[in-house]
Amino acid sequence: MSAQGLGLLWFIVLLCSARCSLGSENVQWVLVSSDLRICGLTCESLGIYTLDLAPDKPILDFACSDKSLRIYSMYDTRINLNVSTGCCSIANAGKSDRGDYVLYFYGTHRKKRLATQASIWVIVNEKGTWESEKGTR
Repeated sequence: MSAQGLGLLWFIVLLCSARCSLGSENVQWVLVSSDLRICGLTCESLGIYTLDLAPDKPILDFACSDKSLRIYSMYDTRINLNVSTGCCSIANAGKSDRGDYVLYFYGTHRKKRLATQASIWVIVNEKGTWESEKGTR
């Protein structure tokens, strides 16, 4: 089998293993330098959303009452929040963007609820082969 064929086979194995091990969790494969997207900021009731890259890297806080947005410094030039769709895009994905994203909603009674979560894998295309920058190759 050619090196290109082995690279494609390896990519398929990685894809399958990620989907099998993470169950129903939202898994996204994103090419380097493209945008990743997290949705779920629906504001169906008053409260605050927090988006973090687990375990403890805050990305943004969004208040439904006045649509105020706080973007943390590492992401301030790369975030685009579309309030009407409830989706947040992070531009120019790189190695530091890989990981598990969690979106929490804090309602009026300060009760914390998981709105959505996603495991983001940043993929690089080198010489016709695929590799993941999350986990092992």
